[in-house]
Amino acid sequence: MIMRVIAAPLVSIVLVLTACGTPTVTSTPDSASATPAASAPSAEKAAKVGSTITLQGADEALKVAVKLSKVLTKPAAANEFSTPQDGHRFYAVELVMKNVGTGAYSDSPGNGAYVIDSDDQQYSSTIADVKGGKQFPGTVTISAGDSRRGLVVFEVPKAAKIVKFQFALDSGFADQKGEWTLE
Repeated sequence: MIMRVIAAPLVSIVLVLTACGTPTVTSTPDSASATPAASAPSAEKAAKVGSTITLQGADEALKVAVKLSKVLTKPAAANEFSTPQDGHRFYAVELVMKNVGTGAYSDSPGNGAYVIDSDDQQYSSTIADVKGGKQFPGTVTISAGDSRRGLVVFEVPKAAKIVKFQFALDSGFADQKGEWTLE
């Protein structure tokens, strides 16, 4: 009896882990991925500010076209309650997310968002109000065909040179990750 009690959760964990696919990172914007196969791989453009990458969620019905529309390298705090800790500054990206799948998207965009600096350090998003745009609320729900715009805010060291933005659906757990170059 005790073996069954222990074995059942272990089998569940193994099933969940084996159901996960292989993570991939794409930095090819949607318009560049439509180029003919005859073009040389070196001719492919990396996604940058203004580029859209369509990302797939774990559910086949979940597809979102994510456009990195704007970068705020040093946005000011919007109020006295949103201030970075000493030696840090805010950094923000504005995303336009269009649900191009058939199912509803319901998630917190900040959970799957990271910025990476020139020293390969990765930073998670934070909750802070900054000037220059409106941060996504905790959870965003987007029906098929609809879109939302909002900021994802990060707190990074003042000296950090942010060079990449990375994003994934499903609170960052989707296998496909989009990556934009910020230089």
